[in-house]
Amino acid sequence: MKYSEFASIPKKRINIAGVPGAGKTTFICELSGRLSNEPLLYLSFGRENTKNAMSKLPGNVTALSFHAFSKRQMKIDSTRIAKRYTMNISSASLKKANISALSPAQIEAITLLMEDFCMSSQTLRQIPNILKASKYPTLSNEEFKKTVMSFTALWGAIWAEGSQLPVTHDMYLKRLSMVPVKVPYSRIFVDETQDLNDAMVSLVNNLAASNPDIQIVRLGDPCQQIFGFRGASAEFANSQFDFRLQRTHRFGWRLSQLCNALMTDHRVGYYTEIIAESDKTEVYKTPTIKHLTSMIKNGRKITYIARYNASLFTLIKHLAEHGITYSALGDSHHQEMKYYRSLYQLMQGKRFRSGTFANQSYRSFANTAIQHDDRQALLACQFVESVGENGEELFDKLEKLYVDKKQAQVLLTTIHQAKGMEFRHLVVSGDLPECFDNDSQKILPTTREDLHLIYTAITRAKESITLPKSLFKYYEKAVLKLR
Repeated sequence: MKYSEFASIPKKRINIAGVPGAGKTTFICELSGRLSNEPLLYLSFGRENTKNAMSKLPGNVTALSFHAFSKRQMKIDSTRIAKRYTMNISSASLKKANISALSPAQIEAITLLMEDFCMSSQTLRQIPNILKASKYPTLSNEEFKKTVMSFTALWGAIWAEGSQLPVTHDMYLKRLSMVPVKVPYSRIFVDETQDLNDAMVSLVNNLAASNPDIQIVRLGDPCQQIFGFRGASAEFANSQFDFRLQRTHRFGWRLSQLCNALMTDHRVGYYTEIIAESDKTEVYKTPTIKHLTSMIKNGRKITYIARYNASLFTLIKHLAEHGITYSALGDSHHQEMKYYRSLYQLMQGKRFRSGTFANQSYRSFANTAIQHDDRQALLACQFVESVGENGEELFDKLEKLYVDKKQAQVLLTTIHQAKGMEFRHLVVSGDLPECFDNDSQKILPTTREDLHLIYTAITRAKESITLPKSLFKYYEKAVLKLR
């Protein structure tokens, strides 16, 4: 997109869809540089994305995450902030606000309401509609009415002048979306818009209404919305786009055509076709462990991406036999290692008095996983059951092979951790949903959430990508015939 094209639009709200590797952040940087005499605000969903943008943006841009911006505007004292709004906090806050005579069921309902309300675009008048959902405790008509009144009174007490009642990050963001807020900026850039929840969307709308002269520029890729479980809104996907950044600088023609075919065959209406002019990305079929270890030992550092952590542990169990070092994105690997080691010990008959497996047997854990069709837990069970009798030795070995990312021969990541990143050589796990039946040569029904996961995973690649069997067969049918 040329700056002249953008500048010619007088609209106060501009929506831009950008494909992976199209340079959305680069576009914001270039535009900001041309507007160096204007104070600009950059808002994004997460801290990591904001931190990355902050290092590139010029000095006239203030870069903040939504929560950091809200905290600053609301002047929230850090001592008030709680990580979660628990029943204990709810009960204590109700007592301090002189709201009494509530049953445990009503306090539970108010605690659940606080989370749901603060993630939504609902107003206080709509609290009764939220409370009618099946997830809430059963209440009599009188209890229902009193719960609504008590929640409304508590919300008012929390934001009364001088109040020190505890709040979560989502609570103060929600509050800011409900009150007029003036800001000293001429334009606001909202990045990764597809990840915003309804409360964040409401906050952007509130900023536009409170500052009628301000221009809101929203950028994102609705096909990379993979945080639906955290309440990501579909509002951006349903928007009209003023511009589409279609040219990717990350990967080549083969991978772009795979994405285009996948989304077209599944009739994703908000999809932006990817244009790639090079053939720089090689596409391979998932290799055997022997072939994979050979690639690594020949100096090719790979990134292995999976939907579930259990799939990552299954891989490193095989790599450990060859002494291959590894690392992982994020800072939760040691916690995950502890989880799988404890599950293995549970399978061996150990009992835990506290923690994740407190007062459980391995059989009860496995049965619960089966009953709830919990894919992550089922894969975890498969992993520990495959370990054998020498499990403790294996976990010791895995801990020794875990090294710094720069020294690792293999980098492990889940799709959610890898969002917004790119890797030279990517190997995609077979735990992604199958979207193509090789026997019938037909497209399989696939949910939008699963399509988004597949799309986000494969578009992290730069120089090469290795696909699981089902997706490679689809690639052969949908892309190779075009050559």
